[in-house]
Amino acid sequence: MRRVIGLCALALLLVFWGCEKKEQKPVSEAQKEQVKQLSPEEKLKQVQEEARATQESLHQQMAKYEKQMKEEAAAFDQKVAGIKDKTMAAAEEAKTKINEQLDNLGQEVKATRENINAELNKAYEGFQKAYEEAGFSTESAKAAGKEATMQQREQYQQQAEQRLAEFESNIAAYKQKAAAASEDARAKADEQVENLTQQADDIKQKIRELRAASADTWENVKGEIDQAFEKLRTTYDEAKASL
Repeated sequence: MRRVIGLCALALLLVFWGCEKKEQKPVSEAQKEQVKQLSPEEKLKQVQEEARATQESLHQQMAKYEKQMKEEAAAFDQKVAGIKDKTMAAAEEAKTKINEQLDNLGQEVKATRENINAELNKAYEGFQKAYEEAGFSTESAKAAGKEATMQQREQYQQQAEQRLAEFESNIAAYKQKAAAASEDARAKADEQVENLTQQADDIKQKIRELRAASADTWENVKGEIDQAFEKLRTTYDEAKASL
């Protein structure tokens, strides 16, 4: 910044110095004659005095414009500082507002959660009361639900065993049909029979696991058995179509 100020001041001084040179009055013939009569030492002295006067004038002009530029720079810095202060104040105000909004939102969420918990507790108490008025207890309800679940497991187990028996019958029929096929077809059919038999054995193992499953875990085993049956059906249909 100081360098810019100095350059500007120097440029202004050069302009003014050029103007002063233009405004100088022309030298008269008498003055020229007087200068000619001066000795070399006097001429040198006169030139030195004029140079000193010019230098002094330049220093004064430079000091004047340097002071002016410093004042303008100080005013500019003050203006920038004012803008900075206003910006910081606006940012702080925005930050405060955002924090207030976040606090309000957090309080609303907390209140909503408390209301939901209160409604759930109220509903649970009403459910327990209705159960007790009907002559049931929570433990008896759990026992009744468990018994119903085990009945569903046994029913599904019987259905799975029946489905497996049907597939095993179909596999045996396919095996007999493959025995009467050509040599190439029979080789491929034997591989299909082995694959079908292995999948059927896997389902048998899953059914044994189902018998030992509890009321909480039997649904998982049921899902595995359903997937195994679907895979067995797809394999059987493909084998039957290829023979």
